[in-house]
Amino acid sequence: MSNHATGHGRRRFSDGGDPGHPLRQGGHRAIIPVLFCFLTAYWMIDFHSAAAGLKGISREDLPVFRNTLANGVKGAMEIAVT
Repeated sequence: MSNHATGHGRRRFSDGGDPGHPLRQGGHRAIIPVLFCFLTAYWMIDFHSAAAGLKGISREDLPVFRNTLANGVKGAMEIAVT
């Protein structure tokens, strides 16, 4: 007998209910590995730049954030170039 004849197998939701996808139900479990990945990348970049003697930009040399947002892409390119 096939699954459809016995009533087993695929469930049909005639009431329009959504059983949910397994990734939706367990997606919150991915937060910890994602945070670990981002923090690891941040620390590696930070440690390598410190070992190379790189320093941050002084506050006086940074553009004003509000003006950068107002200028849009031109302001973003200003940050990237300077």
